[in-house]
Amino acid sequence: MTSLEDMLVEWLPRQRWFAAKGRPVRAVEVASRTPLMTDGEPLVDHLLLAVHFADEWPVQHYQLHLARREHLRPEL
Repeated sequence: MTSLEDMLVEWLPRQRWFAAKGRPVRAVEVASRTPLMTDGEPLVDHLLLAVHFADEWPVQHYQLHLARREHLRPEL
């Protein structure tokens, strides 16, 4: 199974709000995870991400809200 960090390496650079467009992302680390909604669905976490680049750029930090469900709803 692919880890969340591995999926974020591919996903982040495709987001319009990602500030380092064109920079190769080497790794993404979840620096902190804070549960915001722990009852019902979706469960929501606030993530602080540390993005490491393949070149000498300094680490950048991003906030991300991550919602997760046990089962995907049909309309999604």
